[in-house]
Amino acid sequence: MDIRSKLDKVRSGYLRAGVLIGFISWLMWIPVFVAFGFDAVVLFPQSLIVSVAIGILGFIVSVWLYWRVL
Repeated sequence: MDIRSKLDKVRSGYLRAGVLIGFISWLMWIPVFVAFGFDAVVLFPQSLIVSVAIGILGFIVSVWLYWRVL
C-alpha cells in the first residue's frame, strides 16, 4: 500500500506538470524562435506584439477549458 500511494503521488505530479508545460507552451515558442533568428528574417516588425497577444489568449482559453472540464 505504501508503494502504491507513492506511485499515485508521482503520477499526480506528472499529470500536473504536463498540464503546466502545455499551458506555458503557448508563450515559450516566442523566445525560442527569436533566439534562432526568425524574428529578423521571417517576422514583420509588429508581429511580436501579435504573437504575444495570441499566446496570452491561447493560454487563457486553455486554462478556462481545463477548469471547465474538471
